[in-house]
Amino acid sequence: MAIGYFLLVGDKTTCGGQIITGDHTMTFNGRATAREGDKVTCGKHPGTYMIVGGVSDVFDMGRKLAGTLDSVSTCPCRARFINSEMDSYEKQEQPSHPATAPVNMAAQNF
Repeated sequence: MAIGYFLLVGDKTTCGGQIITGDHTMTFNGRATAREGDKVTCGKHPGTYMIVGGVSDVFDMGRKLAGTLDSVSTCPCRARFINSEMDSYEKQEQPSHPATAPVNMAAQNF
């Protein structure tokens, strides 16, 4: 069983960018949820990009919620996301793409 984590506005990417848009009407601990199609920056390339992929059975306003097992950035780095909260979901199968395996940095001290 694989455990993924929901993503929020402000969560970082593995290339140094961050999620910059989300839905402020659906929050975890007061922070807006990120969804498929929301915007993200890249830490290595200028511009804004989108979140592609989402949790297949969790929707907000018709859009899939972004999660560490299911979402990547459209930036040239194809960055994964680093969750900052521990709100999780489970999947029976392993991630279909190794590039979308979870990166759990929330528990580590920087």
